[in-house]
Amino acid sequence: MASDQMIVENYLSRLVKTLQELPREPVQKTIDILREARKNKKMIFLFGNGGSASNTSHIVNDLIKNCRTNVQPDFRILSLNENTATMTAYANDYGYDTVFEGQLRSYANPGDVVIAMSTSGNSPNVIKALQAAREMGLITIGFTGTMGGKMKDMVDVCVHAPSNWAGIIEDVAIILGHIFTVIFMENNDMVAEKMMK
Repeated sequence: MASDQMIVENYLSRLVKTLQELPREPVQKTIDILREARKNKKMIFLFGNGGSASNTSHIVNDLIKNCRTNVQPDFRILSLNENTATMTAYANDYGYDTVFEGQLRSYANPGDVVIAMSTSGNSPNVIKALQAAREMGLITIGFTGTMGGKMKDMVDVCVHAPSNWAGIIEDVAIILGHIFTVIFMENNDMVAEKMMK
Protein backbone atom coordinates (compact mmCIF):
# COMPACT_ATOMS: atom_id res chain seq x y z
CA MET A 1 0.00 0.00 0.00
CA ALA A 2 1.37 3.41 -0.99
CA SER A 3 2.38 5.66 1.89
CA ASP A 4 0.73 9.02 2.45
CA GLN A 5 4.00 10.77 1.70
CA MET A 6 4.41 8.91 -1.59
CA ILE A 7 0.89 9.89 -2.69
CA VAL A 8 1.53 13.53 -1.75
CA GLU A 9 4.81 13.65 -3.66
CA ASN A 10 3.43 11.84 -6.72
CA TYR A 11 0.36 14.06 -6.91
CA LEU A 12 2.34 17.29 -6.57
CA SER A 13 4.91 16.09 -9.09
CA ARG A 14 2.17 15.29 -11.59
CA LEU A 15 0.53 18.67 -11.06
CA VAL A 16 3.80 20.56 -11.54
CA LYS A 17 4.61 18.55 -14.70
CA THR A 18 1.12 19.19 -16.10
CA LEU A 19 1.41 22.94 -15.48
CA GLN A 20 4.86 23.05 -17.06
CA GLU A 21 3.60 21.26 -20.17
CA LEU A 22 0.33 23.20 -20.44
CA PRO A 23 0.19 24.82 -23.92
CA ARG A 24 0.40 28.57 -23.43
CA GLU A 25 -1.16 29.73 -26.71
CA PRO A 26 -4.78 28.78 -25.83
CA VAL A 27 -4.30 30.30 -22.38
CA GLN A 28 -3.27 33.61 -23.99
CA LYS A 29 -6.16 33.40 -26.46
CA THR A 30 -8.55 32.94 -23.52
CA ILE A 31 -7.09 36.01 -21.80
CA ASP A 32 -7.52 38.03 -25.02
CA ILE A 33 -11.15 36.90 -25.38
CA LEU A 34 -11.92 37.78 -21.76
CA ARG A 35 -10.29 41.19 -22.18
CA GLU A 36 -12.37 41.96 -25.28
CA ALA A 37 -15.57 40.70 -23.66
CA ARG A 38 -14.97 42.92 -20.66
CA LYS A 39 -14.19 45.97 -22.80
CA ASN A 40 -17.28 45.45 -24.95
CA LYS A 41 -19.55 44.54 -22.00
CA LYS A 42 -20.33 41.11 -23.40
CA MET A 43 -21.67 38.37 -21.16
CA ILE A 44 -19.41 35.48 -20.18
CA PHE A 45 -21.08 32.19 -19.19
CA LEU A 46 -19.33 29.33 -17.41
CA PHE A 47 -20.69 25.84 -16.79
CA GLY A 48 -19.62 22.32 -15.87
CA ASN A 49 -20.43 19.34 -13.66
CA GLY A 50 -19.15 18.25 -10.26
CA GLY A 51 -15.73 19.71 -9.48
CA SER A 52 -15.90 21.72 -12.68
CA ALA A 53 -19.18 23.26 -11.45
CA SER A 54 -17.41 24.36 -8.28
CA ASN A 55 -14.60 25.82 -10.37
CA THR A 56 -17.02 27.90 -12.42
CA SER A 57 -18.51 29.41 -9.26
CA HIS A 58 -15.07 30.15 -7.84
CA ILE A 59 -13.77 31.80 -11.01
CA VAL A 60 -16.90 33.92 -11.43
CA ASN A 61 -16.64 35.05 -7.80
CA ASP A 62 -12.98 36.06 -8.20
CA LEU A 63 -13.45 37.97 -11.46
CA ILE A 64 -16.49 39.87 -10.15
CA LYS A 65 -15.18 40.69 -6.70
CA ASN A 66 -11.49 41.27 -7.31
CA CYS A 67 -11.43 42.88 -10.74
CA ARG A 68 -13.52 46.01 -10.29
CA THR A 69 -11.44 48.99 -11.41
CA ASN A 70 -11.86 52.71 -11.94
CA VAL A 71 -10.96 52.52 -15.62
CA GLN A 72 -12.46 49.26 -16.95
CA PRO A 73 -16.04 47.98 -17.08
CA ASP A 74 -16.96 45.29 -14.60
CA PHE A 75 -16.98 41.74 -15.87
CA ARG A 76 -20.47 40.62 -16.88
CA ILE A 77 -20.06 36.99 -15.94
CA LEU A 78 -22.34 34.23 -14.73
CA SER A 79 -22.03 30.57 -13.74
CA LEU A 80 -24.96 28.61 -15.14
CA ASN A 81 -24.59 26.19 -12.21
CA GLU A 82 -26.00 28.65 -9.67
CA ASN A 83 -29.78 28.66 -10.26
CA THR A 84 -30.89 25.42 -8.62
CA ALA A 85 -34.57 25.94 -9.42
CA THR A 86 -33.93 26.47 -13.12
CA MET A 87 -31.44 23.62 -13.38
CA THR A 88 -33.71 21.12 -11.65
CA ALA A 89 -36.74 22.25 -13.67
CA TYR A 90 -34.91 21.63 -16.94
CA ALA A 91 -33.50 18.33 -15.64
CA ASN A 92 -36.91 17.13 -14.46
CA ASP A 93 -38.94 18.24 -17.47
CA TYR A 94 -36.53 17.87 -20.40
CA GLY A 95 -33.56 15.82 -19.15
CA TYR A 96 -30.27 16.68 -17.47
CA ASP A 97 -28.53 17.25 -20.79
CA THR A 98 -30.59 20.46 -21.27
CA VAL A 99 -29.70 22.26 -18.02
CA PHE A 100 -27.08 24.57 -19.56
CA GLU A 101 -28.46 24.82 -23.10
CA GLY A 102 -31.83 26.04 -21.85
CA GLN A 103 -30.28 28.85 -19.85
CA LEU A 104 -27.96 29.90 -22.66
CA ARG A 105 -30.90 30.26 -25.03
CA SER A 106 -32.55 32.61 -22.54
CA TYR A 107 -29.53 34.72 -21.56
CA ALA A 108 -27.01 34.83 -24.39
CA ASN A 109 -26.63 37.09 -27.42
CA PRO A 110 -24.29 36.83 -30.42
CA GLY A 111 -20.74 37.77 -29.46
CA ASP A 112 -21.10 36.64 -25.86
CA VAL A 113 -18.58 34.12 -24.51
CA VAL A 114 -18.95 30.66 -23.01
CA ILE A 115 -16.34 28.76 -21.02
CA ALA A 116 -17.31 25.10 -20.87
CA MET A 117 -15.53 22.80 -18.42
CA SER A 118 -15.45 19.02 -18.75
CA THR A 119 -12.53 16.84 -17.70
CA SER A 120 -13.50 14.22 -20.30
CA GLY A 121 -14.71 16.67 -22.92
CA ASN A 122 -17.78 14.46 -23.39
CA SER A 123 -20.32 15.54 -20.76
CA PRO A 124 -23.68 15.43 -22.64
CA ASN A 125 -25.08 18.62 -21.08
CA VAL A 126 -21.85 20.51 -21.85
CA ILE A 127 -21.79 19.24 -25.45
CA LYS A 128 -25.46 20.17 -25.97
CA ALA A 129 -24.80 23.68 -24.63
CA LEU A 130 -21.80 24.09 -26.93
CA GLN A 131 -23.93 23.06 -29.91
CA ALA A 132 -26.44 25.76 -28.95
CA ALA A 133 -23.64 28.29 -28.45
CA ARG A 134 -22.35 27.70 -31.96
CA GLU A 135 -25.85 28.07 -33.41
CA MET A 136 -26.25 31.36 -31.51
CA GLY A 137 -22.96 32.91 -32.64
CA LEU A 138 -21.20 32.78 -29.28
CA ILE A 139 -17.43 32.61 -28.76
CA THR A 140 -16.62 29.23 -27.22
CA ILE A 141 -13.76 28.17 -24.94
CA GLY A 142 -13.30 24.66 -23.56
CA PHE A 143 -11.32 23.56 -20.52
CA THR A 144 -10.59 19.83 -20.64
CA GLY A 145 -7.92 17.15 -20.36
CA THR A 146 -5.51 15.45 -22.76
CA MET A 147 -8.06 13.56 -24.83
CA GLY A 148 -10.37 16.55 -25.26
CA GLY A 149 -13.35 14.38 -26.19
CA LYS A 150 -16.00 15.85 -28.46
CA MET A 151 -15.40 19.28 -26.96
CA LYS A 152 -12.01 19.85 -28.61
CA ASP A 153 -13.57 20.07 -32.09
CA MET A 154 -16.52 22.19 -30.99
CA VAL A 155 -14.81 25.22 -29.45
CA ASP A 156 -12.94 28.22 -30.79
CA VAL A 157 -10.24 27.80 -28.14
CA CYS A 158 -9.46 24.55 -26.31
CA VAL A 159 -7.33 24.66 -23.17
CA HIS A 160 -6.00 21.10 -22.82
CA ALA A 161 -4.49 20.23 -19.46
CA PRO A 162 -2.04 17.48 -20.50
CA SER A 163 -3.39 14.94 -18.03
CA ASN A 164 -6.07 12.24 -17.94
CA TRP A 165 -6.57 12.58 -14.18
CA ALA A 166 -9.74 14.53 -13.37
CA GLY A 167 -8.33 16.03 -10.18
CA ILE A 168 -5.28 17.44 -11.96
CA ILE A 169 -7.43 18.80 -14.82
CA GLU A 170 -9.66 20.57 -12.30
CA ASP A 171 -6.60 21.89 -10.44
CA VAL A 172 -5.30 23.44 -13.65
CA ALA A 173 -8.65 25.13 -14.34
CA ILE A 174 -8.80 26.81 -10.93
CA ILE A 175 -5.15 27.85 -11.13
CA LEU A 176 -5.86 29.48 -14.50
CA GLY A 177 -8.86 31.22 -12.94
CA HIS A 178 -6.56 32.69 -10.31
CA ILE A 179 -4.09 33.76 -12.98
CA PHE A 180 -6.87 35.49 -14.94
CA THR A 181 -7.92 37.29 -11.77
CA VAL A 182 -4.40 38.63 -11.19
CA ILE A 183 -4.18 39.79 -14.81
CA PHE A 184 -7.43 41.74 -14.61
CA MET A 185 -6.97 43.25 -11.15
CA GLU A 186 -6.51 47.03 -11.00
CA ASN A 187 -3.14 46.87 -9.25
CA ASN A 188 -1.86 43.72 -10.89
CA ASP A 189 1.67 45.11 -11.12
CA MET A 190 1.82 45.22 -7.30
CA VAL A 191 0.41 41.69 -7.08
CA ALA A 192 2.86 40.40 -9.66
CA GLU A 193 5.74 42.02 -7.76
CA LYS A 194 4.69 40.29 -4.54
CA MET A 195 4.47 36.94 -6.35
CA MET A 196 8.08 37.27 -7.49
CA LYS A 197 9.46 37.78 -3.97
